Amino acid sequence: MSEIYYAWVNEVAEGVLAVHPDKRFGLVAYGEVYDPPATVELNPHVIPFLTEDRMAWADQTVKEASQNKIIAWESAAGQIGWYDYMYGTPYALPRMYTDLMADNYRFAAEHKVTAQYSELYPNWGEGPKPWVSAKLQWNPNQDEEQLEQEWYGRAVGEEAAEHLEAYYAIWERFWTVDIPQSAWFHAWRNSPVRVDYLPFRDAGYLMLVDKADIEESRRLLELAVAKAQTDPQRTRANKLLRAFEYYEASALSFPSGSATPYPQSEVEALQLVEDGVTRLQYGERRLELVEEFKEDPVLVHALEPKLFSLVWSGWDGTVFKHLVDWLKQEPPQLGAVHLRVQELADSQQNSVSQFAKLLMAASSSALPENVNSSFETGDTGAPPWSFWIKSGGEIIRSDEHVQSGQYSLRITGLTRGGPVQKVHVEEGAYGTIAYVYMPGGSNSTGSVQISLNLLTSAGQVITSMNSPVTPLTEYAPGDWGVVQAVMDIPAQARGKEVDSVQLIIIVDGVAAEETIYLDDVQFFRLDG
Repeated sequence: MSEIYYAWVNEVAEGVLAVHPDKRFGLVAYGEVYDPPATVELNPHVIPFLTEDRMAWADQTVKEASQNKIIAWESAAGQIGWYDYMYGTPYALPRMYTDLMADNYRFAAEHKVTAQYSELYPNWGEGPKPWVSAKLQWNPNQDEEQLEQEWYGRAVGEEAAEHLEAYYAIWERFWTVDIPQSAWFHAWRNSPVRVDYLPFRDAGYLMLVDKADIEESRRLLELAVAKAQTDPQRTRANKLLRAFEYYEASALSFPSGSATPYPQSEVEALQLVEDGVTRLQYGERRLELVEEFKEDPVLVHALEPKLFSLVWSGWDGTVFKHLVDWLKQEPPQLGAVHLRVQELADSQQNSVSQFAKLLMAASSSALPENVNSSFETGDTGAPPWSFWIKSGGEIIRSDEHVQSGQYSLRITGLTRGGPVQKVHVEEGAYGTIAYVYMPGGSNSTGSVQISLNLLTSAGQVITSMNSPVTPLTEYAPGDWGVVQAVMDIPAQARGKEVDSVQLIIIVDGVAAEETIYLDDVQFFRLDG
């Protein structure tokens, strides 16, 4: 749309300038008007702001394509602005890339870029990042390393500064070296419809975190606290350590992915349980920290994780399935794993007890609240399930691959949609599991998510509750995996009584030639 849009922009500018000759016109070159017009030269008072997350310039392919686009814009505009996405919150790690940022600004200064607007939404645990950005925008030829060292020394004192510098170097390497090689980054880079910013709603980057980096980060920050000399320096060092607690809890609670092997002994199975408990506890702690930070003007999260469904259970689907399979073959009254899970289920009501209860329900003969959970009745459909297809693809009942029974759902080429069933609920905790299967050789960039639409007695949607999005790449092709979630359903939401839910297994982004399968979608009440 660039030819049409920018011709219109010129008309508007010329009309205004006839009366107000000193005005400037900023606009966002976004989406359908990101490309420079081929036949329109913009009025020199018009400044297009080109939208992009330029941390992605850590990838050479992205960098070259983006820089070529800016060079093309030089022929169409007298000045260029940058609209950047520098977040900040809601990322769950310090997103450091100051060396790359400096190179980007030097390129900008050479190619008519005169202004920047950024979605920073700061997380002040990122330390020098916003300050270095501001300094480099005034003068991109400054030495970014000297600027950082100045910030570290002013923040915590010269004796502690080296430890702060080493801490942030860990996360600069993570984002500019490790991330561009990751599946998380490649899924964004290779998407046929790529948004301008990296997928901050998907915390899959946390799967790349090395526990050793977390441990070293804590060590360095504690050294910075110990070596700070004055009260203000100690206060700042402690603030950065406290901000790190959120990063630490996020990384140590995030599901570990599909690489976890099936336990070969009772000891290994018990260790899976204890690892899950630890992750769940860290998951609770990270959300507690967000609440605590609301009272602190330095630590407050400008964008909270719950706004973007950046909440996870701690137990990934692979571990959950391993434990369900183990419990199914272990004697309930005698097995050590059963006894430990039951002990956790009987403990204080929290995420640990709820997931223990879901494990017990999923591995026993407990009846779910929904019906036809294994799609055993029906024809091409499976009543009372309905099949929501927002765009593209098909959902049909199939006997080709099953987790249990004789049927499952075959889903092919589904851009967005999934099976839907209405279930009556009462206030309390509910757990949902669904089995997912990708045939051998699959490498889908799609995803799956559990969603509950809360409904009034008249069937009106009040609001939605969603699990995190789980990329299909987390499931091993040729084997069944599990997506699971526990959600607390309120008696009221937005001032309306909750009567029932629409249970939806949302499947997103399955390519036209790809097929996945769903089976055993079970919705359990956990505290009834």
